[in-house]
Amino acid sequence: MLFLGKPGGGRNDVDPRFISLFSVFNQTFPAEESLYQIYNSILRGHVQPFVKEIQELVPHVTRMTMQLYRYSSVVLVVVVVVVVVAVVVLIVIEIRSSLGGDIIRLSNN
Repeated sequence: MLFLGKPGGGRNDVDPRFISLFSVFNQTFPAEESLYQIYNSILRGHVQPFVKEIQELVPHVTRMTMQLYRYSSVVLVVVVVVVVVAVVVLIVIEIRSSLGGDIIRLSNN
């Protein structure tokens, strides 16, 4: 059994000649409501031995967990973009300062 994600993030394209040696099945990622049903069912099964009050919290915990995951991935993208922009700005400042110093030294000669 072999699982392949989309290329990127350290994953490379797989040669079609290699893939032709396998039976290939494509499964798209489930919709959010399907994920909710899957995770809710699993968690509901785990909390069956607990009191009724805890069992009633399962749908809320499932929704909050899914929202946290969705927002954390957005926050991660924003943080990466901010870091990249900051690095680019620092590189530009360094280049300007080093070039500016050379121009000043040349003009004094």
